[in-house]
Amino acid sequence: MPKEYIPHITKFHRILQEHSVMILDRSNMPQYGIGTGVFFEYNDNFFILTACHVIKGIKDNDLLLSLGIEYQSYPMKKEKIWCNEALDIAYIQLNRTEAIYLRGLQNKPFKIGSINEHRTISKDLRHAINGFPGVMSELNEEKNAVEGESYLITTFWYDPTRWTNEIIGNGLDKEKHFILGYGKETTNQFGEIIKNKDVRGMSGAGVWLFDPKTEEDETPVYELYGIQTSWYPTKYLLRGVYIRFLIEKIKEDYFS
Repeated sequence: MPKEYIPHITKFHRILQEHSVMILDRSNMPQYGIGTGVFFEYNDNFFILTACHVIKGIKDNDLLLSLGIEYQSYPMKKEKIWCNEALDIAYIQLNRTEAIYLRGLQNKPFKIGSINEHRTISKDLRHAINGFPGVMSELNEEKNAVEGESYLITTFWYDPTRWTNEIIGNGLDKEKHFILGYGKETTNQFGEIIKNKDVRGMSGAGVWLFDPKTEEDETPVYELYGIQTSWYPTKYLLRGVYIRFLIEKIKEDYFS
C-alpha cells in the first residue's frame, strides 16, 4: 500500500467491522486466519454465524474467535456448535457472560431486523462483504495477540438466469443460494485490486444489502442478507446462502 494513500473508511464500513469476527485455528502453523464470522445477537443470546467448512474438524481449544479485544488469545467457550454441511452454514453459541465481557469496545453484535432477502434488487441497492483475508490476519506469537485487517468488497448481483450448468452443477439451489460478482478491477478500502488469493479467509463473512446513498450517514440503511460460503475465482464470483436458514435454525433450537 502506498504510504500516501489514505484509506476511505465510511461509516457503513466501520459498522460492518463491529459485526465481523476473525476466526483462527491455533493448531495451524503459521497461525493465519482461516475464516470470518458475524457476531450476532438474538433474544439476548450471542452467536457467531459462519460457514461450516471454516470450523469443521477444529478442536474446541484450537478454535479462536477474535471479538476485537486487545491481545485476545483465549479460546472462548462454545455452548453449542451446529453445522449444516449441505448448505455449508454454521453457528456457534457463545457463553453469554464471555460474549459481553470479552469483546472489544468496538465490536457490537448485529441484531436481526426484518429479513427481506428476496426483494427485487434495485439498482440503488448494493451488496457488500466484510471479511478477514488469511494473508492479513494472524496470531502474533510475540504479543500473544490476534492481529488482522478486514477487507470491504462491494459486489454486484449476479442474476440466476445467468447461472451456467457449471455453477448449478455444484449443488446450488436458487431458492437457497445466491451469486455475487466482484469484477477484475474491484478494490478494497486501500485502493488495492482484489486478487483471487485475497478472498481466502473471507469464507463465512456476512453478506450485507445496503443503500450506498446512506454510507456516510450516522445510521446507514443495511441488513444482513446471507453468509458467503465459496467462490468461483476464475469468474470473479462469490456464492452464499440466504441468512434465513441460519435464523430459522436458531429459532428452532432455542425459541420454539
